[in-house]
Amino acid sequence: MVASLTGPSPGSVGGCGQEPPTADAAQFCTDRRFWECRRENVFGRISDEEFSACVEPIERECAGATWSSGCRPTQQAADTCISLLRDPEFGPIPTDELKAMRGECTLCGE
Repeated sequence: MVASLTGPSPGSVGGCGQEPPTADAAQFCTDRRFWECRRENVFGRISDEEFSACVEPIERECAGATWSSGCRPTQQAADTCISLLRDPEFGPIPTDELKAMRGECTLCGE
């Protein structure tokens, strides 16, 4: 029982006032761009050939991506965006419309 009283609270990442981890900008860029292309393909808004062309430049364009000065989105925020893009419930909504409707993928004013 003592351990339950002295441990970090639920949802506390790192505990004791530590900041939650910042999302990796290059990984977020790669994941977001892939799922933007994939959902458009799965729901028939782009062909398989267009999907291939969409994903082809991702690795090159996202390599070395960084957050803008003062921007430190959490890994949880990045994961929330990717989950939104992967959610089949929202699949019928084109990606641009979905991102305009919902703020989960607006990290650092993007």
